[in-house]
This record gives sequence, C-alpha cells and structure tokens, in this order.
Amino acid sequence: PPALLARLGRRLPLLVAGPRDQPDRLRTMRGAVAWSHDLLAPDERALFRRLAVFAGGFALDAADAVAVAVDVDAPSSVGEGAGEGGANRLASQSSPSVTSVLLDVASLADKSLLQVERLPNGEPRFAMLETIREFALEQLEEADEAETARDAHAAYFLALAERTVPMLRGPEQGQHLDRLDIELDNLRAASDWVALTGQLEQGVRLAGSLGQFWSIRGRVMEGRRRLERALAPGLAEAVPSPARAQALLWLGRLTAYQTDYDLAESQLEDALAMWRGLDDRTGIARALTYLGGVTEFRGDDQRAWVQYNEALRLFTEQGNKWSIAQTLENLGDTAFRRGDLDRSAALMEEAVRVGREAGDTLTLAVALTGAAEVAIERGTIQPAVEWLREALRLAQSISCQEVIIDTLVGFARVSAVSGQAAAAARLIGAGEAGRDAMGAARMLHHEQHRRTVDAVRDALGVEAYMAAWTAGQELSTEQAIDEALAVDPPTIPSPSLSPPAVVVPPVAHPSNTGLSAREWEVLCLMAAGNSNQRIAAALGVGVGTVKTHVSNVLGKLGVDSRAAAVAMAHQRGFLRTAAGTT
Repeated sequence: PPALLARLGRRLPLLVAGPRDQPDRLRTMRGAVAWSHDLLAPDERALFRRLAVFAGGFALDAADAVAVAVDVDAPSSVGEGAGEGGANRLASQSSPSVTSVLLDVASLADKSLLQVERLPNGEPRFAMLETIREFALEQLEEADEAETARDAHAAYFLALAERTVPMLRGPEQGQHLDRLDIELDNLRAASDWVALTGQLEQGVRLAGSLGQFWSIRGRVMEGRRRLERALAPGLAEAVPSPARAQALLWLGRLTAYQTDYDLAESQLEDALAMWRGLDDRTGIARALTYLGGVTEFRGDDQRAWVQYNEALRLFTEQGNKWSIAQTLENLGDTAFRRGDLDRSAALMEEAVRVGREAGDTLTLAVALTGAAEVAIERGTIQPAVEWLREALRLAQSISCQEVIIDTLVGFARVSAVSGQAAAAARLIGAGEAGRDAMGAARMLHHEQHRRTVDAVRDALGVEAYMAAWTAGQELSTEQAIDEALAVDPPTIPSPSLSPPAVVVPPVAHPSNTGLSAREWEVLCLMAAGNSNQRIAAALGVGVGTVKTHVSNVLGKLGVDSRAAAVAMAHQRGFLRTAAGTT
C-alpha cells in the first residue's frame, strides 16, 4: 500500500497486471475506461473530455458554460482514440450544443462515467472519479481543447465569484457562502490557471472577490497566500484600480489577522489611496474601518476612534446599515479598552439593534458577542449568556469560524466569573486551537480574551491551568460548542475572577512619598492591579505618558518592577496612609 500511495499522482499506469488471456478492457484500468469511452456517441465524447476541467464536481449551468464556450472556439476535428485492441480511432468529433448538454450529462451518468449527488436544495451535482478524470484530461489534451476549456472554466468561476460578492452580506449570506464552499476546488483551480497563464487582471479580480469568503470561513492563510500571489510586485500594477483596491483591502485585512501590522497598514493605505482617487466613498469607508482595526490592534485607541468615526459618517450618508452596525461595534470595543463601559455598552447595544434591522447574520453575531463581553464586565451575566448563545447559533448558521471561536472564549469568561475556572480554561484552550487552525494570531475581542486568560490562570495556578487548557485544545469544534452551551452560571456571579475595576485614587497624597501627585495616582492604580492601558483610560492620558510615570515611580522608590514598587509602598505605609487599610 505505501508504494501504491506514492504513485497515485497518476492512476492509470498503475493497474496494468490483469490476466493476459483477457481483452484489454479486462487487463488494465486504462483499457476498461477506454472501452467505455469508445462506446460513447461523438457529442458525448466531446462533453466527457471537456467536463474533466472541473475539480470537485460541477452543476449543470457550469457544464453548459464550458461546453458551449469550447464549441464556439474549437473547429471540428478527427483525433486518435484509445480504444480496445489497438484500433484506437475516434469517429468525427462533433461538439455539444446547449440543448444537448443536459441529455448528454444524464447519459454519461447512466454509463457510470459521472457520479451524481443531490445538494440539500435538491439541485443535482455531478463529478468524475479521479481515475476517469485523468483519462478524460488526456483526451482533452489530444483534442487540443485543454487551454480553451480551462479558460472557459476560469471565466465561469470568476463571474460566479464576482456575482456573489454583494450577496455575502445580508439575510441570504449563508447560502451564498455555502455555494462558494461547494465550488472551492473549482475556484482554486481557476485561480491557479489564471496565475499560470499570466492572466493578471482575472487573477486580481478573482482573489479580491473571494476575500470576504476567506475571512468569514476562517481560511486566513490560504486567502492571504492567493491574494499575495495575485498582487505580486511588478505584475499587478497594470490591473485597473478598483480590482486592485478590493484585493489590497482584503489582503490588508488577512495580514492584520496574523499581526503583521506594518505590512497590513501599508496595504490598507494603498487601498485607501486608490478608493480616494476613484471617489468611491464605500471603498474609502471600508478601508478606514480596517485601518482602524490595525490601529486598534496596535493599542492606539484614540486614533482608531477617529478612523472608525470617519467611516461611520460615510456609511451613515450611504444608509449602509450592516456597515453602520459593524462600525458601531468597533467603536464599542474601543470604548471598552479605554475603560468607558457605559459608552461601550450603549454603542454595542445600538450595533445589535441596527444589525437586526440590516438582517446581516455576521454583523449581528459580532455585535451580540461584543455586547455580551461588556455585560460580563459590568456584572450582568444572564443577558450576556443569552446574547452569546444567539451569537453562536448565528455564527454556526454561516460557519463563521472567527465568531464561533470568539463566542467560545466569551463563554469561558462567563465560566470564569461564575467560579468555574477549570471549565473556563478548557474553553480557552478550544478557542485558541480554533484560532491557530484559522491561521490567525489574535481573537476578535482580544482585550477581553487577554483579561479572561489572566484571571483564569491566576485562579487555577499555572499547572492546573495548563492541564485544563491542554484538554480544551483536544476538543473538536462540536464538542467545544456543546460545552459552551452547557455553561449555566448562577444568577449572582462570583466576583473573584473579574479583573479589578479602574478606581482613580484621591488627588491628595502623603508628603513623604517623594512622588508627584500624578506619580502617586499611578502608583495607587498599579497597586489595584491595573494595566498601563487601564491607567491611561482612568487618568485620560496616553499609554506612553503612563509608561513614563511608571518609570519615574520605580526610579524614585529604587526598585526595578511594578510588583516591587507596590510592595515597597506597602512596607513604607504609603498606601495605608491613603486608603486607611493595606
């Protein structure tokens, strides 16, 4: 078996050891297929070889498109067959018409040269077994129709991808995503063919049209690789700007998922410049939205806030509800990281409301997850659980891996604040395994996830945390979803695992500390367990300013870490003086 497996790149030369006293059709696999092929009528032979360009099956309309395109392009010809006993001659090879394709496909299926299955919507789908397809491809090459057939195949699937783009948002997005998934092997084959033959514009258009599909279905690495190939320097510059801008937009988005922020920002800035040059306000707004994401990932929430608000203004002018909801959710997430929970909750809930009006499954699922995260932080657990369950159901309906993973870690947070730390660690492990499988380097709601991980690890200890986390890594997605949906928190959550709230200390401070008033505030906030980002949000200053204050505090206290500074302040009675207790 290992030797056979190594040779299965080409199947027909493999099975050749049949009985020597039998006809060719009973001695070799090639003879068996050729015998069936030579029994076909000329129209059936022509269609049979042309259908070999399809990878992973095809629908009737696709068969029509390829067969007719080759029919228009190719003259009638007489070719050599591969029939029994060395005769190997084909009759005059005519080409199929549109009206005959359906009957000829049915005939090929009746003769077992095509396999037939029914899709969930009842539509028939056809495919060739790979051994038979290998033979048919040989016939296609011999008939000198391979290039024309592959061009027609690529043109059909480019048109399908472009036609589907506007339908990937809205109430029917799930079925259109499923259609692209069904045709994934064909889309890959089309992409490879136009790249091989130097069809630059077609390659960029196809790559850009599939960007949202790669993102929603969690195929980050493959999507980025195909977009990079289509946009290779020195090749894509001749492609018209709208197609390049679309492809650059999605390349920047997928690159950001993998935390290559400098490159992602450059790609998105290029896309933004192209959209501005075209005065395409929708393109401008989307580029600003994704640039805001990169800025947000880098920790510059103030700049991200500005970018998101500019995008929101443009989307509002256009009345684009799903984009409005998406941007409101982004702003809510930014407010969360800045410590403004009231504003964050209001923005998230507005995103949910607009998302429901828009009827866009993905946007609503993301908004519900964001609203749930804020609700958990504010201690309102029961609404958060209901929102997470709805978000998970919606994400499953469109197989959106990113949101499925994000809801898993949302349920981990619920488990954490409910005192179920081991269950939380398992869900964290499952979520991070899914993220890694996507090829992404961060969660959708990254800050909330980071807080959950820190809290759960502190509650369990490193060894117990790693044991539960490893068990979660081994769960299938379905098992992890079952565990998440089984989370049933008590009505009143345990506060023990919730990160401390930002509390600004009194301005007055003991005179014997040697610290300025602002350095004193920073020390008290450090003692409460706040990160630099949370301190910055509490004091209304930049993170860089906080870092400077922290450095000054450490220097004046003569220590080299935040923990040592807090310990020193307790030992000297500074914090006891301010708060009345240690």
